Amino acid sequence: MNKQIIVKCPLCGEVTIRQEFGFWKCPACGCEIWPEEEETDAQKTKAIREVYYEELRTGYYGNPKRRSGNRSRRYGKKKVVPLWSQRYILA
Repeated sequence: MNKQIIVKCPLCGEVTIRQEFGFWKCPACGCEIWPEEEETDAQKTKAIREVYYEELRTGYYGNPKRRSGNRSRRYGKKKVVPLWSQRYILA
């Protein structure tokens, strides 16, 4: 009852050899064929969300987004307005 699965290489059509870690490798071109993992829809959704949130957190190029803590850099300093009595000098 020991069934052996014959897997042919999708690239060159040669018969592949089963390796130690549960995947098949083509002796001619070196193509590796891995079995599909059994995942539920909830696990797939969770993995996609983790990748999405990680990309949002780190930014497009992998650098963490830097946030400035000082608002004055963005808007500039407020002008100092003199008092009403100092604006006009009465002679």
